[in-house]
Amino acid sequence: MKTIRILLSLACMFIVCMSVNAQECNTPSPEPPAWLFNPALQSAQAISPETYTLRIFVRIVRSSNGSGLGSGIVNTMVSMLNADYANTGIQFRSIGSDFIDDDAFYNELDTSEYATLYATGAHSDAIDIYVLGTSTTTYGVAGAAASIPSTAFWIHGNYYNTSVFSHEMGHCLGLYHTHHGTVDERGDANQCKELVNGSNSSICGDYITDTPADPNIWNGCNYNGSVRDTNNQSYNPDPSNYMAYSNYVCWDLFTSAQIERVHDFIDNTPILQNVILPTISGSSTICTTPVTYTLPIGTATSWTVQPTSAFSITSQNATSAVVKALDYTGTPGTLTAIVGGIDVTKDISTCNITISGNTTICTIPVTYTLSGGTATFWSVQPTSAFSITSQNATSVEIKALNYNGTPGTLTAIVGGIGVTKAIQTCSLNVSISGPSSACSGSTVTFSITDAPTSYTWSSSFHLALRSTSGNTASFLANINGSASVRILVADIEVARYNFVVGTPAGGINGPYQNNYLVGVVNPGNYQFMATGLPSNIASSNVVWELVQPTNALIPKYSGINPTVQFTESGAHTLKMKWNGSCGYSPYVTKNILVTASSGGGTGGGGGSILLSAYPNPASSVLYVEIGEELQAMLQSRQASLSSANVYRVQLVAAQTGAVAFNQILSSNSGALSINLSNNVPDGLYSLIVTKNDAVLHSETVLIQH
Repeated sequence: MKTIRILLSLACMFIVCMSVNAQECNTPSPEPPAWLFNPALQSAQAISPETYTLRIFVRIVRSSNGSGLGSGIVNTMVSMLNADYANTGIQFRSIGSDFIDDDAFYNELDTSEYATLYATGAHSDAIDIYVLGTSTTTYGVAGAAASIPSTAFWIHGNYYNTSVFSHEMGHCLGLYHTHHGTVDERGDANQCKELVNGSNSSICGDYITDTPADPNIWNGCNYNGSVRDTNNQSYNPDPSNYMAYSNYVCWDLFTSAQIERVHDFIDNTPILQNVILPTISGSSTICTTPVTYTLPIGTATSWTVQPTSAFSITSQNATSAVVKALDYTGTPGTLTAIVGGIDVTKDISTCNITISGNTTICTIPVTYTLSGGTATFWSVQPTSAFSITSQNATSVEIKALNYNGTPGTLTAIVGGIGVTKAIQTCSLNVSISGPSSACSGSTVTFSITDAPTSYTWSSSFHLALRSTSGNTASFLANINGSASVRILVADIEVARYNFVVGTPAGGINGPYQNNYLVGVVNPGNYQFMATGLPSNIASSNVVWELVQPTNALIPKYSGINPTVQFTESGAHTLKMKWNGSCGYSPYVTKNILVTASSGGGTGGGGGSILLSAYPNPASSVLYVEIGEELQAMLQSRQASLSSANVYRVQLVAAQTGAVAFNQILSSNSGALSINLSNNVPDGLYSLIVTKNDAVLHSETVLIQH
């Protein structure tokens, strides 16, 4: 029986196939559908996306003991198919693979067993591909599709990674051999020989108008025939066509009409439409308006989109989803629908809306415009450096408020999303030079460097502009005091020069810290120094005055570094002026707090101590110790059981009289702690002890947080 099979197979190869190539295809060639000749009969339900993705399922035939090819070949097969069909608008995706461990199929396969193999684990939603073993006997056949079209084919294990694989897939998708009709093939009663001139190519041959007539006489990749058609014309077939019978190493072409035919078969063949992996339809770019995405076929159990920082699904159902953009920066993303347990994806992106206009704003306002969409609101930060002068839905005008190179951000709200642009003011490094002082009534000249194109001079009221020439200006100094000269560009100050009309004030240095002197007794002497004065100034030209808390009349001091005598505790004001070429300068002052080194009254000196407070200055807590004399008073009050005498400790603000602390003392009062929280402002305070509201003791405390 095996011998008969071999003989029949050899006879078929010689008579039907007429080829000298050793590996053949054994796909049957049924009559084409009627719509192929009459487009009016094509299905009204046809769908024609630019690209179809078809599901495949790979079934690997192994021996009963599990030996044979492994599942690693699946990725190779899918990659090769997608590469060969890259220009056809057809792509493939594996939905799985498994094994058929059966010696009956693994050892040999003849035509009588094809149908049984195709029925083994067949899928209705995928093209089943059966890969035989590398040693399986197939009687010279490399592969065969179940029919034209169909959703199943087998391929020998030696050819799964060759163009024979794509050839058999072509049959499943409706393509005949290029020699069909010209060489009689089984199954098609309507087949007829195609003429070389192509005049009957739509109804004869392979029914494809742009594939040359092919008598199937090959020697490898070379046509080896001399036969002629009925018009006595020589054949010139194409060896590179995937559906030819030249050697498979030659194949790399599907013609335009073949590609169109494949799409027609998918559109009009229900079994092929069942294997289409659903695609997601909708714009690839999402801008200010949300986009609705739909599944032309199939239903989704869920929709997701990534990244969620750039996209959001606003609504969804089994066949559609609405997605909105969360930015306008061209962010790429992926929309995924789960259809029948399979991820169906679409690459999407947000649109790229930008704000155009100069990054730097100088003396002339800049207009900025949106590249797309409309703005409901414009804003600019910081408002200390930029100002919006006008705006509408698509543009805004910004002016600079300084010329210091200040960075900022312009924002347009488009569809509820902020579109930003980094901006900055320009830097104008203008400087003014001139004398540091002048006497009232004199004329003073100032000059500028790095002058801008357009500017104006300005000054404080101490000076009056008289004339300008080039980059210089002359002013009349007419009022004594600290003056300034300024350069303005578009009413914005870009340079300032401080200047003194009259004799400038000096400075005071002395033995104090934070305006605070400690340990003064009667008397307390401290040395101070005048600063900022000419080195050769006469002592008589430097005058000092000290104002005591009681406003007592103090003799004036003179000289660069006088010794000043303090005779009272409390706040003092030390003042100094000097006589220069323009007369006396204004007074420079220093406020100095003087505290006594011991208690017992405001006058200082000996005697017992009622209380003592530390630290002074105080920042967070002021501690108060009850002295021996005050403690004795409290004990005497307790012993006499007299409630008439009330002793208090109070902390009173020197300027406002506000009471920051108030506590009645008892016989067991010891050390007190006064919490100086933020509701106790900085400043001078009087810490006092009273008996029936009469002051027994007072000392000054400085609070500095």
